[in-house]
Amino acid sequence: MKFNVISAIACVSLMSGTAFAQARDTRSEPEENDVDNGPGGTRLAFDLDYVNGLESEANLGTGYGGAVRFGREYDILLLSLTPELMGTLHTFSNPDALQFAGMAGGRATIFKVIEPGVFAHVGAGHVNPSRADSLTGFAFDVGLSLDLTIIPAVDLGVHGAYDSVSWENGTLDWYRVGAHIALAP
Repeated sequence: MKFNVISAIACVSLMSGTAFAQARDTRSEPEENDVDNGPGGTRLAFDLDYVNGLESEANLGTGYGGAVRFGREYDILLLSLTPELMGTLHTFSNPDALQFAGMAGGRATIFKVIEPGVFAHVGAGHVNPSRADSLTGFAFDVGLSLDLTIIPAVDLGVHGAYDSVSWENGTLDWYRVGAHIALAP
């Protein structure tokens, strides 16, 4: 019963923010009042990664890949919170392994020009460690980032993360380091 009450309160709280939203009319409002312009607002980000498999039964080796992220940034004084959806694709050298995942999560950064931050995502992932095997299961990542905001609509940054895909018979995990750009469309 307590769980149902808490769930109902959480749903109402989340939906109340969108209940009072107004349609954007760019003809009647000056551009500087646009909520998607500058800090905060909608973000589209692209990651480019170098990946290296950690010790496991299927030695993944090294590789490369990337991610596409889409979310909305909310600024609260010096803190920025970004709930987001993310799709990843990475290839590994040994034995031509391929990984892809669809995840949801978020990131939190502090300050405004140089922004250190943390992020985490969970979802479903797929790894093909060899041509014969195909494994799908629970995927997650957790990591650190450092962004530089040159202009309010563009963030450039670097990141490092630990990624994993688990299923009932095992786990494949790797780390990734890379660079990213986040744009305010």
